[in-house]
Amino acid sequence: MRHLLFGRKARFEEVASGPAAGPLVKRRAVVLGGAAAILAGACALHAQTPKVHVVGFIATNSPLEALTGPDPAVPAVRAFVHRLRDLGYEQGRNLRLEMRTLSGNWDQTEQVTAELMQRGVDVLVLPTSALVPRARKVAPDVPIVMLVGSHILESGLVQSLARPGGNLTGLGVDIDTEIEAKRLEMLLQIVPSARRVAYVGSAEELASIYGQRVVAAAQRLGVTLLHARSYKTGYKEAFEYIARERIDAFVVAHGPASYSFRRQIGELAAQSGIPGSCAHGETVAHGCLKSYGASLAHVFERVADYVDKILRGANAGDLPIEQPTVFELMLNSRTARAIGIEIPRSILLRADRVIE
Repeated sequence: MRHLLFGRKARFEEVASGPAAGPLVKRRAVVLGGAAAILAGACALHAQTPKVHVVGFIATNSPLEALTGPDPAVPAVRAFVHRLRDLGYEQGRNLRLEMRTLSGNWDQTEQVTAELMQRGVDVLVLPTSALVPRARKVAPDVPIVMLVGSHILESGLVQSLARPGGNLTGLGVDIDTEIEAKRLEMLLQIVPSARRVAYVGSAEELASIYGQRVVAAAQRLGVTLLHARSYKTGYKEAFEYIARERIDAFVVAHGPASYSFRRQIGELAAQSGIPGSCAHGETVAHGCLKSYGASLAHVFERVADYVDKILRGANAGDLPIEQPTVFELMLNSRTARAIGIEIPRSILLRADRVIE
């Protein structure tokens, strides 16, 4: 029986392809061959076309042009984009980055998040956990990677650092609330004669647990702390207050606002001729005397790692909230010379970078 079937098959192939094959049989062979070729081509095209992942990124204040392109002008965002590239994501091929800015108006968070939802975002990156409640109103299920402070547990947004739960995870930018006080202590080691120190930040930042730690540290260290208030529009008024009140030194609040205005703060600090402790290393590069804190470049590289894990199928709520591991002390010796102070050798030896 097997021999008979084989014989019939052989006979069919002979008739279909031989000289005696009729027009109908030939046409069927052509149609079947063409369909097979089209199917093979479609499969090959599908295999060559990668899935395009959509990542939404909302900045608090940076201009949009500083967030876009293969090498964004904002250092932390540049580190984020480059790390994604290292992980195999290429914009235009398998990645679409949807960058947005609030331009200082956090009340626009819901509107901007809704726009990103329409763009089909797979993951949302937020530079501060303070934006999460607003974003969740319109994107309750989208995985969110956020930057957090040490007070994140008290905020009620997450269940624990080990397992945040829900659709949230994040990376820490400080280890505890005492880091702001430590910035003041280090500044006074450089300028021990300072007696009137300004806290540069918004009213909300002064009232926060971080601002109150600076208030307590000032009392403990025997210095008078005054508030040089900053606004959503910038820090010009704060430095005018510092000059008018003949302040001896200043500490800039750490947060997304001061990072967004890092160039303005650095330049105003250099022009003031007053020693200050700024929140970010990039601000020191623009003229502030010193900074101490987590490396934002390293933090945003880890943000990219978390985005990659989520795009590969990980549940955001199962990814632990990491605390920062890379801290940097940066000094601007050029500013120190212009002010006329000498940075103690003990501080210089601890510095990770000194701008000459």
